[in-house]
Amino acid sequence: MAQKYRKCLTRRSPDGLAVYDMEFAKRNIDLSEAPPIDMKEANLKPTEAVHKIIDVIHSVPGLFDDPQVKLDTLRLYIGRTGWEQANNRADFHWNNKGLPYFLPTMVVHRDKIQKIEGIGLNYLRFLSENDHLCFGELLNKTSAPGGAVSDEPWHIIYLSFGFDGKRIGGYLENEEMKPAAGALYYANRDKIPEEFGQLSNIEKTLKIIGNPREAQKLYWHNSSRDD
Repeated sequence: MAQKYRKCLTRRSPDGLAVYDMEFAKRNIDLSEAPPIDMKEANLKPTEAVHKIIDVIHSVPGLFDDPQVKLDTLRLYIGRTGWEQANNRADFHWNNKGLPYFLPTMVVHRDKIQKIEGIGLNYLRFLSENDHLCFGELLNKTSAPGGAVSDEPWHIIYLSFGFDGKRIGGYLENEEMKPAAGALYYANRDKIPEEFGQLSNIEKTLKIIGNPREAQKLYWHNSSRDD
């Protein structure tokens, strides 16, 4: 019998991450049943958290044995939710955006959740708007964190995704990194350095986003879903 999620592993998440297939989950997502997300990551600095999220994004296509599944076709929404609302968010993206997979990537305290979400979206929206996004399509239309934060102390950053997008443009070349970092720095100068870090850190993050060949490979655990 098919299970609700498949468990995948990565060096950064040694206990595993649960990738929910909404065709099987049927609004029955219970995060307590899934592999525990490493709570140590709750104390990551915002930019370190963004690096972890990007690492997972780059690695997701490697989980599927299908030549049509690749970063260029990845269609993705990045969001955050309280534990109790995970069902509703996954179901919304499945029914309204046609995104069949739901992947909680990390746990974040409510005091930090909007900051991390906002920084990550600032980077990805900047690249998308300049035709340098590293995957097919980002469905978040603004870089502003979405919605109010619930009273729950712990929230998750999640990815809802499918593979029917099409990438426009190309990766940032090495000589383009510094000018791009300068533009992003200037656009977010009111948030420097507490949230974004200094110019050199912005350039480093752009290189991480723009070099998916260095992604940490995800792989299915032996106890993956039975087909």
